[in-house]
Amino acid sequence: MGARRAAAQAVQTKHRWTTAVDLAKFAIEVQQSVHGRSNRVLNRSTVQEMLNPIGVGDFAVGFEIERRGAGWYFKHTGSNWGFRSAVIGHKLHGYGLVVMTNGSRGY
Repeated sequence: MGARRAAAQAVQTKHRWTTAVDLAKFAIEVQQSVHGRSNRVLNRSTVQEMLNPIGVGDFAVGFEIERRGAGWYFKHTGSNWGFRSAVIGHKLHGYGLVVMTNGSRGY
């Protein structure tokens, strides 16, 4: 299957497409909003719901939450035929990373 056909199928099935830069900007906005420094995309109460586990397990609204050492991280992964992506950010310190590949075998 060619890239053009894969792209057409993704559009037809309503998959969301983005760039690494835009995904990183979204993660930064989440980090800013949790501290009340921004509400351009999401307000603080919504972001707090997105970054605090609900129910059983390490899942919040839209993100998986993980404790590493003394810090809390939020992350979200996605994949489709021929593509994989991940975003991870530190909840309090404002650093993180975005990885996007055009291959099905991982990152």
